[in-house]
Amino acid sequence: MDRTLSVLVVEDNPIDFKLLQRALRSYPSFKLIHAQTLEQGVTFISDEHFDVVLLDLSLPDSEGFSTIDAFTQQVSTPVVVLSNTHDESTALKAVQHGAQDYLFKDQMEPLLLRRTLCYAIERYGLLEELHDIRQITRRELELQRLQSDANIASDSPAQASSKSNSLKAEFPTIFKQAIDTYGNMISHSLERREYQVRSVNLSKLLKDLAETLGLHGASPRDVMQVHTVCVAIKLDELPAQKNALCHEEARYLLSGLMGHLCYFYMNRANTQLDSAKPRADAL
Repeated sequence: MDRTLSVLVVEDNPIDFKLLQRALRSYPSFKLIHAQTLEQGVTFISDEHFDVVLLDLSLPDSEGFSTIDAFTQQVSTPVVVLSNTHDESTALKAVQHGAQDYLFKDQMEPLLLRRTLCYAIERYGLLEELHDIRQITRRELELQRLQSDANIASDSPAQASSKSNSLKAEFPTIFKQAIDTYGNMISHSLERREYQVRSVNLSKLLKDLAETLGLHGASPRDVMQVHTVCVAIKLDELPAQKNALCHEEARYLLSGLMGHLCYFYMNRANTQLDSAKPRADAL
């Protein structure tokens, strides 16, 4: 990991925080931010991005595993627990509550601390990626079903069979516009992640793009093609060290786009099916 890693240390003992600083002194890629209470830590992590949280389980305003829950249930950031207690059952329970790892305060050896933090970040990223893939797969299956329902409700068999071509082949201009729009969204998403700026409403842009794609009968394969082309273009433009960040942000956008497209097809199918029902006053 070459980039600077922001670490939120939630620890009420200033001496322990100084020991952590000293242990990571030889690794300048780590930037430590200190919070002395749970409330202060939650406020910090709500206001800015952190790569990992080092969390003491005994704080002035929180005690035990509920301290972990306060972070793991609210934010998408890996948590490593700090404790004075050499108890393997406590360490296991901490992991069951969502912590990525468990460190004893009297074992703050620099290399072990660095490896633990890096491992927690990498492992959490892999778990997030697996979750995204599962979400995307579910949305693809739902999208296929909804698109099929919508086409059956609106088209004759001849019209439905003619829609086997890709969006790129049938509507090249729309496909090109989708590439440009989605590519711009990836750029905005990267800027927001790196510089904490929110210059555009990405959710609205995703919704608008999904509506355009839906009106032209886009399939999950079309969406994946747009995504794949845009990511390839961005990776050529970006330095190699930003490739992982680009993939991560693009995956979030893909999941959102699939979701909005599912919603579009679901609404269209429901509207068309409702209009096909005989009205009570016509009976």
